[in-house]
Amino acid sequence: MKQKLSILAVAAALICSILGSPQTSHAQPFAGFAIPKDSTAAHRATAERTAKYFGMTSSQLDRNPVCCVWMEIRPWRPAPGEDGYIIIHQGGGTLIMATNQEQLDAAADRLTAASRNVAGKREVPVGLMTNFKVLENANATQASSDQAAASPDSKSSGSDKSQPESVTPIR
Repeated sequence: MKQKLSILAVAAALICSILGSPQTSHAQPFAGFAIPKDSTAAHRATAERTAKYFGMTSSQLDRNPVCCVWMEIRPWRPAPGEDGYIIIHQGGGTLIMATNQEQLDAAADRLTAASRNVAGKREVPVGLMTNFKVLENANATQASSDQAAASPDSKSSGSDKSQPESVTPIR
């Protein structure tokens, strides 16, 4: 339980740092694909199919070695809540976490659809992909609005189109 919470905390920290930086580059998936040793046959099939698409192989390991595309199912769904997936891709490794097999398949489809072919190798955008609702930082938006309203240079209309007026989902 402690390990699962720490992995989710690391994923949340990565998500926060990724959301703050522009997604401007692509990188090849690193080394190969790996899944937990106790994965189901369907989980293995998804990993093998996706690895093959990228011209790589898939392995079953005791734990995430970090330097690969790690695909795992974490049965986490609060009630009320939604199932979904998170893909965090960087040049040195990729983490794919899904709440169930259906979401793992959706994540694999999203990873392959987002990829591009460069000189015979597949590349994926560096950053975060998810089908969960992602919100902008409401505190930063409010602070910017408050500063604009307090500034003597601000226009009387109070409308600043460079900042959203409320927290909006990003898809």
